[in-house]
Amino acid sequence: LGVAGLMREASSQPDVYTYSTMITACVQNGQPDAARRVYMRMRQEGISANAVTLTAMIPIYAEKGDWESALQTYRSLESIHANRKLHLSSSSERSRRNNNNYAKEETITTTKRKGLSSAAADVKALGA
Repeated sequence: LGVAGLMREASSQPDVYTYSTMITACVQNGQPDAARRVYMRMRQEGISANAVTLTAMIPIYAEKGDWESALQTYRSLESIHANRKLHLSSSSERSRRNNNNYAKEETITTTKRKGLSSAAADVKALGA
C-alpha cells in the first residue's frame, strides 16, 4: 500500500481506476494477499469496485478456497453487467425515439413544403 501512501502525500486522491490498476498489478506479480489488502483498503475508503476490480478479485478468492466471496463477487460483477445492458438498451431506445421524432419532424416539414394533398399521399403510402 506504499503507492496509496505516496499518492496521499502528493495530495492525489486514489480512485477506482488507481486501485484497480494496483490490484491487477499485484495479481500479475503473484501477490494475491497484497491485492486483497489493496481491495480492502479501497472498500474502507468507500470506493465502489468496477468490473475490472471484481474480475481481478474472483480468482484470488477462488485460489484461497473462499468460494462464498468468489460467488458474491461474481454476482456483483453480473449486476454491473446487467445495469450496463439496461443502460445501453435504454440509450438505444432513446436513440430510436429521437430518430423517430426526427423522422416525424422531417415529415411535417416536407408536408408543409409539398402542401396538404401531397402529404395525404405520403401518409397513405406509409400505411398510416
